[in-house]
Amino acid sequence: MRFFRLSDGCFHTNLPAAEQQLTLAQAQLCGANSDALHLYHRNMGFLHGIRGDSANSLAHLLLALDVEGEVLKADTSLSANIGLAYAQLGKPFHAILHLERALAVHNDKHIHAMTPLVGITHAACYMYTGDLVKARKLWEIALSQAMSINHDITIGTVLYNLALLSMKEKNPSEGIALCDQALTHLHQDPERYMMALVHKAQCLLESKDLAGCTEVLKQGLPMAEGNEMFTILFESLGHRMTLNDAASANYIENIAIPRLKNTVHMYTALDYCDILEAHYRKNRSIKKAQIIGCMSRDILRGIVFSSPSPLP
Repeated sequence: MRFFRLSDGCFHTNLPAAEQQLTLAQAQLCGANSDALHLYHRNMGFLHGIRGDSANSLAHLLLALDVEGEVLKADTSLSANIGLAYAQLGKPFHAILHLERALAVHNDKHIHAMTPLVGITHAACYMYTGDLVKARKLWEIALSQAMSINHDITIGTVLYNLALLSMKEKNPSEGIALCDQALTHLHQDPERYMMALVHKAQCLLESKDLAGCTEVLKQGLPMAEGNEMFTILFESLGHRMTLNDAASANYIENIAIPRLKNTVHMYTALDYCDILEAHYRKNRSIKKAQIIGCMSRDILRGIVFSSPSPLP
C-alpha cells in the first residue's frame, strides 16, 4: 500500500531554506503566542512529512492541532495531513477520523487542489479496515476525480488499488484486468509500476495461474534490484508458490514478515501471517502456528492501538 501526502508547495522549492527558518524559529518559541506555536508545529510537520518521516511529522501536526483547538480557526489542510500521516504509519482507523474532518469542510485551497490524493488515502483506509463496500464507493469517486484531471500516475494508482480490492472481494480476474490498465498509466513512476506488478502477481496467484504469476515475477525482480522492499515483495510471492518447501516457509517467516511489518507494507505482512499460520496448522506444526499467531496479533495491536512516538 502506498499513500500520497499533502504539503505546502513552498517547501518543495527550497527545503534547506525552510529548515533553516524553522531552526531559527525554534530558538524563539519560549513565550511565543498561540499563532506562532501553531505555525511552527504545522510547518515542522509538513517538512518531516516531505522527507518521509511520518512519525515526527504526526507528532508535530498533533501539537499544531492542540493549539488550533484552543484558539485558532480550523485548518483543514492540517487535518488532512494528520490523516495522511496516520495512514502512512498503518493506522487507518485514526486516519479516517481526520480525513473525514478535512473532507467535511473542504474549503481549504490545498484540500481542494489535492482532493483526488486525499480520496485515494480515504478509500485505502476503509479497504484496510475491512469495509469493502464503502471502500469501493470511495475508489470509484477517486477514479472519477483522477480522470477529471487526467493525471496518469493518480489514475494508475487508483486502478491498482481497485485491483487489490477486487482480489479481497474474491474476484481476481477483474483484478488482473485492472492491473493491466494501471500499468499503462505508470511508466513514469517505477515504484508504482512495480506495485501494480505485485498486485497483478497476487491476483494471478489467487486465480491459480502459477505460470502467469511466474512470468510477472520474472519481469518484476530485475526492476526491483537495489530496492529491498520490492525485492522482498516479489520474492515472497515466489515463495508462496512453493510454501511446502521448508526454505520458502522459512523465508516468509524470518525475512518477509519481520522486514515488512514496520513499513507501509504491514498489511502484506499481516496477510502472510494468516497464510503461514494456516499452512502450519494444516501440517500439524502447532507450535509454529502459535508463534505466527502471536506475530499477527502484535501487528494488529500496532495498527489499532499504538500512538505516535514523542518528539525528542
